[in-house]
Amino acid sequence: MTGKTVQLPWGKATVEDEATVAGSASERQLELGVARLTGADGEQLLRFFYRADGRIVRGPLTLRPAEVAALAIELRKQPALRRLVAALGK
Repeated sequence: MTGKTVQLPWGKATVEDEATVAGSASERQLELGVARLTGADGEQLLRFFYRADGRIVRGPLTLRPAEVAALAIELRKQPALRRLVAALGK
């Protein structure tokens, strides 16, 4: 979904990078991810999400340990996104 414009409560942003992994909830297949967005003013934003049927779903995101490990592997492919996530630990 890179390059897509998304609507946020305070305005629009562009998806610059995202790392996703497959997840599941009962019979439903989900995609779990983290994305780097750029706001209209150039601000860098971090979005954690899950997607069902191609659409971002609102609600809390809960990851299993295996999903965290898989997402960490995917983040290695997106250096700018990885740096933004790493800033959470500073």
